[in-house]
Amino acid sequence: MKKILLVLVALMVISLVVFPASGSKPAAKEKTFTIYFWADMSRIYGFVNVPRLLGIQDTVYWINKYKGGIQGRKFRVEWADHTNDLAVGATIYERWRPRKNFMFMAVCGSQENEAFHDRYAEDEVVVSSCGASETGIYPAGYPFATIPMYSDQFANFADVITDRWDWKGKGRPPHLAFMTYDNAFGRACLQPLVLEYAKKKRIKIVDTQFIPVIVVDAATPLTRAKKAGADYVYGQMAWMTLIPLVKANDKLGYGLKFGTNNFGVDEPLPLLGGKAAEGVLGTTPYKLWSETDDPFIQEMTKIAKERGRRRKDLLNAYFLGVANVLTISDLLNQLVPKVGWEGINGRVLRRQLETWGKDYDLHGLVRFDYTPQYRSPMTARLAEIKGGQWVPATPWRRMPGLIKADLKGDYKEPSTPPKPKKAY
Repeated sequence: MKKILLVLVALMVISLVVFPASGSKPAAKEKTFTIYFWADMSRIYGFVNVPRLLGIQDTVYWINKYKGGIQGRKFRVEWADHTNDLAVGATIYERWRPRKNFMFMAVCGSQENEAFHDRYAEDEVVVSSCGASETGIYPAGYPFATIPMYSDQFANFADVITDRWDWKGKGRPPHLAFMTYDNAFGRACLQPLVLEYAKKKRIKIVDTQFIPVIVVDAATPLTRAKKAGADYVYGQMAWMTLIPLVKANDKLGYGLKFGTNNFGVDEPLPLLGGKAAEGVLGTTPYKLWSETDDPFIQEMTKIAKERGRRRKDLLNAYFLGVANVLTISDLLNQLVPKVGWEGINGRVLRRQLETWGKDYDLHGLVRFDYTPQYRSPMTARLAEIKGGQWVPATPWRRMPGLIKADLKGDYKEPSTPPKPKKAY
């Protein structure tokens, strides 16, 4: 299994070489706006971040080719691989931060946001991020999440399984085992507010265990959960972790049902997991590739096909990359006519994001709640694998907004003016 996954990462990396970012090497004198992208591209989270970069590249290509760029400029992407190492990430960040055009960065990783949260504000660089741990995004600052907070994603799952539960027939509450990673991302589903919400919904937690991203021995954690009496397994698990788990669960006949966050709602899971993956549940704020009648999906399918993407390239993370580019595209289209390119800086971008308000519709892909206090989508659905594809399991629902009290509040802007970059 490990060899197969390594081959998949290699193929994804090859995709980056074969289909490089449009505008990544701008022609002389061409006016550009640079989107910076910083993530683990070659280690354990390359499975997530390579497809995300493909989404960024394809959206940049689409805007540059079919929209003529953005307010007289062309987008370009500069990306770097920090190898899931904060020390490497710090070196890259230090190289970028003095640049006059360093004001918008796409990031993936809770540990990165937790480590650099205050630096983003100090440097006034807007961060469009899918690392949605509590202290990675809050207190409100310069990171803006492109997915619901992980605590809210669990709450969405908990609401649905308790609504579906046969309380009278079973004569007991649903039993849940947490199975997740021992890092900032994985532990985000074990925060006190999550456990309190489970208790509120009368879910009994029967087991908690940490597992590796690449599971070699799936039988051991599953057997432990089964012996503990679990009906459901929930965790911050990406698709490459779920595949061996669902297959072993099917082979052993345990009948456990799996729930995950948006990083599990990925095309490779039904593709590689087969019938064993049927019934897996996951929260996502994005449209699904199976919704072929949706205008946005039709447009993105056309672009992905034109760019030569395969089904296995079109992960949830691909849409995260699309969202990164559409965010800055909307910001610049709203601001440049008002303040000119010479008035564009990180503080102005952040202020404009805060005006988007509740359920801002990002081109039919996702809805954001961006205000002086809130920094993430609050509307999502639970999706389920049925018939070999992800389909909606619920209507769109508002998340409860599980944020610790001491992390709440409006962003407090310093009285000093933004650093004069004069990039444009």
